Amino acid sequence: MTSRTALLRLPLAALIAAAALLSGTASFAAESAAAADEAKELELLRSMVYQARSPVKAEDRVVDIGNHPLLGEPGALLTLIEFSDLQCGFCRRHLNSTLPVLVERYVGTGRMRYVFFDFPVTERHPEAFGAAVAARCAAEQNAVKPMRERFYANPAQLRRDQLIGHAAATGLDTVVFGRCLDDEAKAEAVRQDLALGQSMGVRGTPTFLLGYSQGDGTKVRVLRRIVGAQPLGVFETALNGVLAEVQGSMAATQ
Repeated sequence: MTSRTALLRLPLAALIAAAALLSGTASFAAESAAAADEAKELELLRSMVYQARSPVKAEDRVVDIGNHPLLGEPGALLTLIEFSDLQCGFCRRHLNSTLPVLVERYVGTGRMRYVFFDFPVTERHPEAFGAAVAARCAAEQNAVKPMRERFYANPAQLRRDQLIGHAAATGLDTVVFGRCLDDEAKAEAVRQDLALGQSMGVRGTPTFLLGYSQGDGTKVRVLRRIVGAQPLGVFETALNGVLAEVQGSMAATQ
């Protein structure tokens, strides 16, 4: 007996009840999907409001950059630290729109170092922690920037096997890279970054700390905090302000 024939033999009341049940299930599914979309939109709006509110704030702290991956000359006067999540859409926007110009105008001219700290928000981005470890492994083969670019271009392809594929596509030694992924020291370094960011009140990514190098360059005196994927002008205003403060302080001590 076909399912269609069986349905036709059901009492009319049973058919009506079944139709109501199916309609209710479909309605519930549609309402659930709509609620999920609304929650995502609300989260996005909250993030945009937070980023637009006072994006640059005065700061006064010293941060040890240690062996963090970086771009630029170790002896550069200014340092910009980015706390980032490799599945974060706002971080991707910053990498695509603002970072290239910062690299060209400030990092490439020797005036600033750009340092990467990890802040994987695993509650929303389950593969971000593993990607952070992988980015550190890529940095050991001098590929921190191209690997991060690949990750941001493929945010849904960050499982372990896919990480190995990204390493191969970037021209890395995949055997060395694979061993590095299992290095507990790398994972602990990511956890330490996360704990540091939380202790400093980092609430989301990207968050930036801007300051100047001290001593042998492993310490940075932070003078500004920049929250969110802000336009280039926000960064340049902050950079020029810190540079003026540092140069004025140097002149006063001479």
